[in-house]
Formats: sequence, C-alpha cells, structure tokens
Amino acid sequence: MISWHVTQASSYAADVDSLILQIALIVGAFFLAAEFILVWLVFKFRARPGVKARYITGEKTSETKWVSYPHYLVLVFDIIIVVAALRGGERPVSLSRVTRRSPSPAGPPPRQSRPGADSRS
Repeated sequence: MISWHVTQASSYAADVDSLILQIALIVGAFFLAAEFILVWLVFKFRARPGVKARYITGEKTSETKWVSYPHYLVLVFDIIIVVAALRGGERPVSLSRVTRRSPSPAGPPPRQSRPGADSRS
C-alpha cells in the first residue's frame, strides 16, 4: 500500500509493508471491538431517573472474573509470543543485505544453508 506513494528501497520492502498492514489489521480489530464494548456498556448502564446506583466493591468472585480472565488471556498470549521467539523461526536478515547497493558483476552471493536443512542442490 505504501508502494503507491514511495519507491521501494530494498527487496524486502514489500514484506515489511505487508507485515505492518497485518499488524494494523489485527490491532485495529481488537481496538474496534473494545470501543464497541465500551460504547455499548455506557449506553446499557447509563443513569436513569428513579434507579439508584449500586456500589460494587469487587470482592466477590463473580466480580473479579471481569479483571482476572482478560489478565490470564494476556499472560497466555505473552507466553505464546515468548516461546515462538525462543524457537527462532526464520533468522533476521542482516542489515548489509537490506541496504541499497548496485548489483555485483559476479551475481548474488551463494546461499548459505541453515543448520538442519537438507543439502539438495
């Protein structure tokens, strides 16, 4: 999407743009869901004439679950992210391969095999 406005400075620019768009869509969906729930709760529990407000202390289990369950969900997602990061996945690209250079007359450098990859040519 950004390629409509700017020329790509590296061969990885399209991948980076795609990743940024994916992150924006995921975060945007959760943001819109949270805002929808907020607006819905504001209208549902608005002040009404003749109805006295209740004071909720938050000491009952049925009341604490509204804080505890989302907290546990965030912790589970954090653990998943840490485990995925520790497993490694694809190695980050070195900065020298990302920067803009003129092509070498000898062609691109030979690919280095990753540990554990089969050695087919």
